[in-house]
Amino acid sequence: MIVEPPLLLARTAEIESPETQATLQNTGIPARFWAGYKEFCGAPEEVQEAVLKLHAPTDGDFGQAISTSTTKRPSLVQQMCEGKTEEEAQQMVSAEKLVMDMVFSAMQHNEVECALPAEDSSGADVDIGVGLFEILSRINHSCAPNAVWIGAGEDGSRALRTIAPVVRPGR
Repeated sequence: MIVEPPLLLARTAEIESPETQATLQNTGIPARFWAGYKEFCGAPEEVQEAVLKLHAPTDGDFGQAISTSTTKRPSLVQQMCEGKTEEEAQQMVSAEKLVMDMVFSAMQHNEVECALPAEDSSGADVDIGVGLFEILSRINHSCAPNAVWIGAGEDGSRALRTIAPVVRPGR
């Protein structure tokens, strides 16, 4: 069994917050991507590097949405560009847009729902958000799976448990 805490956890409370909804109004950016990006911005550098190394083909899918969202976030953009020349400021905004696209793409291609088992006997899981996992995101999909996801902890940790022998191809 493999148990791994998420690199990033976009919590449901943040995803559903009125602030997030207002920021993203008419941008086309899913709230869970925005919440993940906010977590990314506050994460240590080694976590940011690990997120950016996840499989995430970027082809500018979110380009227009990102342009809209950065204009709706003047305080962050102003803070980034304070004391910079116009050219430096443009370069910083362009770099932020590229990183946003990479994080959104990582979320789109690698996010995993994180939930806790219900404390009552209802059997319904309690959704805590979506997470990005460094190891677990590299596991291939199968229509005949030999492993299952298991919710593991309040920090969003997920566990992967084998349910059938794991055989390497060619053996």
